[in-house]
Amino acid sequence: MDKAQIKQVAIIILIIVSIYAFFTFGLKIILNTDVPIAVVESGSMEPTLNVGDIIIAKGVNPDELKIGDIIIFQLKNSNVLIVHRIVNIIHKGDSVIIYTKGDNNPVQDPWIVTGDEVKGIVIFRIPFLGYISLIFQKTPQLYLAFIILILIILFIPQTRKK
Repeated sequence: MDKAQIKQVAIIILIIVSIYAFFTFGLKIILNTDVPIAVVESGSMEPTLNVGDIIIAKGVNPDELKIGDIIIFQLKNSNVLIVHRIVNIIHKGDSVIIYTKGDNNPVQDPWIVTGDEVKGIVIFRIPFLGYISLIFQKTPQLYLAFIILILIILFIPQTRKK
């Protein structure tokens, strides 16, 4: 590999690292939430949100939430993020109790959500682009194959005209 190829690879790596840092850290700061981006993994919110949609969320003060808002939350003792619509809110002193339901579910969720479990409010959706992430989650070998393919393409010697 000559100096030009090394420079190209370094620039590509720098761009990838910069994009990753922006989406990992930058959006968390800008949108004031530790979950600024998520992928819809179930059909519970169809037709509003479909499996494979990427959703963008911003942090919110639980006192500002209202019935009809779509929120991302994580129940205590769970590592699963849930995206459902608020169907009722009860203010008890300094605490907020939130009742949710998936748009496609026939009944309200069996749990209650507290204000500190809310990660953010959904502000934007990108249809179907999250399928890429879902495919890689379900088939990690495909992700590895994709990385190897990119590396092969980057390191194939370029033919030069003489």
